[in-house]
Amino acid sequence: MTSRRPDESATSGECDDMELGLLRELTTRSGPCAVAYLDVTRDTEEANRAIALRRRAVEEELADRGVDAATLSALDEALSSEPWAVGRAGRAVVAQDGTILLDRLISEPPENTITAYSRVPDVFPLLAAVATEEPVVVAVVDRIGADIGVHVRDGGWRTDRTVDGAHRPVHKVRGLGWSQNRVQRRVENTAAHNAAEIAHEVDRAAAEVGTRMIVIAGEVQARTEVLAALPARSRSIAVEAEHGGRAAGTDRAALAEEVQRLAAELLADEAGQVLDRFRAELAAGRAGLAVTGPERVVAALQAGAVDTILLPSDGMDRTVTVGDDVTDIRLDPGDEDTGPQDTGIGRVDSAVALAAAATDAQLFVIDPVSAVPDGVGALLRFPIPR
Repeated sequence: MTSRRPDESATSGECDDMELGLLRELTTRSGPCAVAYLDVTRDTEEANRAIALRRRAVEEELADRGVDAATLSALDEALSSEPWAVGRAGRAVVAQDGTILLDRLISEPPENTITAYSRVPDVFPLLAAVATEEPVVVAVVDRIGADIGVHVRDGGWRTDRTVDGAHRPVHKVRGLGWSQNRVQRRVENTAAHNAAEIAHEVDRAAAEVGTRMIVIAGEVQARTEVLAALPARSRSIAVEAEHGGRAAGTDRAALAEEVQRLAAELLADEAGQVLDRFRAELAAGRAGLAVTGPERVVAALQAGAVDTILLPSDGMDRTVTVGDDVTDIRLDPGDEDTGPQDTGIGRVDSAVALAAAATDAQLFVIDPVSAVPDGVGALLRFPIPR
């Protein structure tokens, strides 16, 4: 991976398929969606009471905004049940017409509870929160089997599946005389069979999660065999970890820290590469394939010219109106009604994100915010009139 000096580093990264999939679904739906972000941290004796008060405030605020009874009921049921977080966490919920469209824990709670009800749902806080939560498939292997799971950002990982291959023979031995070669062939065949089984499950887990990184940990020889057995696509995104093992009592904390570091390096490298390209295209001036500022970015979205949107991690707190088409973004509401009952009103960062999803553009959330001039930028598929 490319190394960068601290003052050049960019963190955050591309929003994952689950969030972009949600955005694409929202762009096809008519009518407003209810959105809520709240702190669900449980680190004190009073935490449950505090969460209950926030839930009540969410429901009251959304009711005041005109959310229908079926959607309020669905939100109440969702927020009063699992998932429960341990320690610091936030929760993002999106609902419409009595259906929960998304219910996700996020690693950092919002400073304040956020609610919205609009055809331009306030999705940007969720996108900013998950931009640093790259899912990583982790496989801890030996020559017998593997524990396979998904890394979570709180520093640990959960085992989703276990591969239990053939146990014998898996290690070469000496001093067998005339039968030495036959036993060694059996050892190699058994190990190859186990590695193929493990590789198949790792590849399947990677496809299910949509990961861009696979970490193989455990016995050195087993790691080599599993890496060699992976299909080409998974092998291209796989790296080895120095820590971790399947033996009882093995400390997984060191492995979790290593995985977290590898994931952060991946995200920083990707964000850095996007920024490098963006800056190069801006430097090219009129001949370049980059634009900055809400007006130019919205015009590019409306022309279907955007390849990648770059938004700063603190978003853009500017109100816009959006027509029936999500790309019909009007930056100056003028004399239009901007009251809470006008469901075509929203924030520009969320409106741009939805328009990007509707036009199959990528979306990167970038930190530091100063890296994106004029609040928002875009890399283009083709040049448009300036």
